[in-house]
Amino acid sequence: NSEDGSLDRTSTSLVSHNLVICGRRTTVRLEDEMWASLNEVAEREACSVHELASRIYSRKKSGQSFTPAIRVFLTMYYRNAATAAD
Repeated sequence: NSEDGSLDRTSTSLVSHNLVICGRRTTVRLEDEMWASLNEVAEREACSVHELASRIYSRKKSGQSFTPAIRVFLTMYYRNAATAAD
């Protein structure tokens, strides 16, 4: 965190990976932490990262970009898991 309370993003870089979404290959740039989370969720849901990404893509809001849709999905997934544990 910086002095003004905002997150310091200089240490976080985006990493590109290829995904097959609904049968089509695409490149997605996410932070390492997001890739690790995506892999973890896929493992927990007993599917491949490509299958999970296809599910996210098919459920994203119209006009929403895919990369933010992944971030929103992961946030909601972990948020639901945290509230279910209460």
